[in-house]
Amino acid sequence: MLSMALFLLASPFANVAQAPQMSGVWQSQGYGYVLDLKHGQTNLYHQANGMCVKDPRGGDPDEQFLVYQEVAADRVAFSGEAGGTRYIFDRIAAVPSACAEGNPLTPQQKLDFVIANLRAWYPLEARGIDLDQAIDDIGPVTNDTDLWKALTQVYGVLDDTHSEVHAGERTFTAGEALTLERIGDGEAQKAWLRGYRDGILNDILLAQGHHVGNKRVFWGVNGDIGYINIMTMGAFDSEAEDYDTGVLDTILDEAMSAFQGQRAVIVDLGNNRGGYDRVAQAIAPRFANEQRLAYTRGPAGSPQTEPQAVYTVPSERSRFLGPVYVLTSDITVSAGETGVLQLKALPNVVQVGTTTRGALSDQIVKPLGEGWEVTMSAEIYRDPSGFVPEGKGIAPDVVLDLYGPQGHAAAVLGLMERIRVGDPSLKTR
Repeated sequence: MLSMALFLLASPFANVAQAPQMSGVWQSQGYGYVLDLKHGQTNLYHQANGMCVKDPRGGDPDEQFLVYQEVAADRVAFSGEAGGTRYIFDRIAAVPSACAEGNPLTPQQKLDFVIANLRAWYPLEARGIDLDQAIDDIGPVTNDTDLWKALTQVYGVLDDTHSEVHAGERTFTAGEALTLERIGDGEAQKAWLRGYRDGILNDILLAQGHHVGNKRVFWGVNGDIGYINIMTMGAFDSEAEDYDTGVLDTILDEAMSAFQGQRAVIVDLGNNRGGYDRVAQAIAPRFANEQRLAYTRGPAGSPQTEPQAVYTVPSERSRFLGPVYVLTSDITVSAGETGVLQLKALPNVVQVGTTTRGALSDQIVKPLGEGWEVTMSAEIYRDPSGFVPEGKGIAPDVVLDLYGPQGHAAAVLGLMERIRVGDPSLKTR
């Protein structure tokens, strides 16, 4: 029997707005969504623990439910795109009474609603969060100042790069990589990135490499070893959507051609800041010889939901099938991490570096009204062994500090020498 993921990828989708048979009310498994579809119009509600808020942005603001596939009687898989994150919904009789439009939430109700959503849908256990302790000393919330203080306190405890607080022009984020914190503020990080770039182009690639894809990809050859560094999972073409892979596909075609006959290839994701899973899924197939399960994902708030399986499938375009070393660090995050899981599924791949950030879940939005909203993680990813990297990160097979005293370029060059002399710790499966 085909997995749900393969079924969705292989099957035609119809746009929800063009599907009158979808008319009705649908409730998600996990995530806290209620969709009211009438005559091609969408009303989205968010519910948790008996509380419910109508999304003031209207329609499908995050474009999560553009396409669908009926998977059983009165059960539908919605997605933003074929093969994208699958949201399972069940048909219900009517919009819950708690979702009836009412007065704006008070500051206290906004906090209560956020806490209810975290309890219901957030991967608290996977990330080791004691929410009761996080909210233990929060007093009454009577105004926006109290609300900001309370929410930033809770979200500071989450320490999750995908979970943010927004209030007008104010934003609170946490979960930064310790490596970046050690480097310093924005200006210090810009200076560090200039040195990082120069080290790749001048030292690793011997002034003969390529810096392409909207300056987000480096690639070239050092002696008998290929090197490609992908710094984001998206935005490779300033004239296209951030998730477009057209330019990346062309870059990979050129790189794979140049890598043919090389001893090995290093795929450097050690400074990958994330982006789109669909972009990450374009990389590993260039090194795959057969289909492999990469990971499963499912809603944290609905463990009974069948998880969606994601596979690394060999590309029909040019590939390199020799030894591959994927580099990681605590900067490697989000879609950078799903890219690592896609690569690690392959027997010719070894992960070298330090443990990744541990923030793989998609980011979902919970609007509170009056310019307030929070984002939150709401999913559990598992590797083929069943390990959950959310909150823990993906540990390397071989430890190498990419950003230690020697610097990034020296670390990569040292790894190249270890590959050349046949270091047994770097042996692929």
